[in-house]
Amino acid sequence: MKSRPKLLTTAALATVFALSFAPAWSADVDDLEHKLDRVERDLRELQYDVHKGNPPERSGGLAGGPPGGVSGGGARLNDMEQSLRELRGQVETLSFQVKQMTEQLDIARKESNYRLGALEGGAPASAFPAPGGPGASTALPSQKAAPPVALTRGGSNQAGRAPGMLGSIPADAAVSETAGASPQQQYDDAMDLLSRAQYAEAQGAFRKFVAANPADQLAGPAQFWVGDIAFTQKDYQGSAKSFADVLKRYSKTAKAPEAMLKLGLSLIELGQKKEGCTTLGALKVKYPTAAKPLVDRAAKRSAEAGCGK
Repeated sequence: MKSRPKLLTTAALATVFALSFAPAWSADVDDLEHKLDRVERDLRELQYDVHKGNPPERSGGLAGGPPGGVSGGGARLNDMEQSLRELRGQVETLSFQVKQMTEQLDIARKESNYRLGALEGGAPASAFPAPGGPGASTALPSQKAAPPVALTRGGSNQAGRAPGMLGSIPADAAVSETAGASPQQQYDDAMDLLSRAQYAEAQGAFRKFVAANPADQLAGPAQFWVGDIAFTQKDYQGSAKSFADVLKRYSKTAKAPEAMLKLGLSLIELGQKKEGCTTLGALKVKYPTAAKPLVDRAAKRSAEAGCGK
């Protein structure tokens, strides 16, 4: 139990550390915008000066300012216009990067809230009735030497639901309800529910997201959260199916390594030790760049489960 305060503190500090970068990026954009304003002001003044010193065409160039003055001003004007274009490009690039970082930090904050909530006690058990009751069968299709990705595609729908249903919401209704919002907004809304510990609603929202946006880049993370919420609720059959779906359909998503880890853990909890151990052992092979904490956790849980014995 002593490790829980440490985990809470580490997660909180990581969130604060990440969020501390946002003001610095915003300051960079502000500095560039101020610099851009100065260049634009100088450019307007230079254009005015060049215009005043430019002799009328009918004069044949005999009237006007001193020789070379106009051409010198023209060169300066070209230089400033080029500088202005470069500054505008930098402002646009930084603004885009700030927008991306803000979105990533917002998602990280919501994930952190969810993780902290799970560490402090998890979601209410009543939020998710156990499929089929205490005596429900939890067997999944067996796996021999096949890759863990091939798991769980067989079998019936969760808790005997009819095809075309997402939880208690028909699939068609789920798609129509989210049709008006962008995929990013739909995902953000689901993350908001997750960060507020509204787990049942969040799981339903992520399911609807995947149904409405199966090819979107956020579909993989959304499918992962469906499984992760089930895993937190000890619905290991549901989590195993969801994590296996991540590995089969979205194997390149950033959440895939963690999905593989938790698929192995789910299978072990379901009593399928051989398949679970195989999955945990294959994590580092399938995802050689997986984060060290994930690899270490896989090794630790493999040892605890007695894999290889």
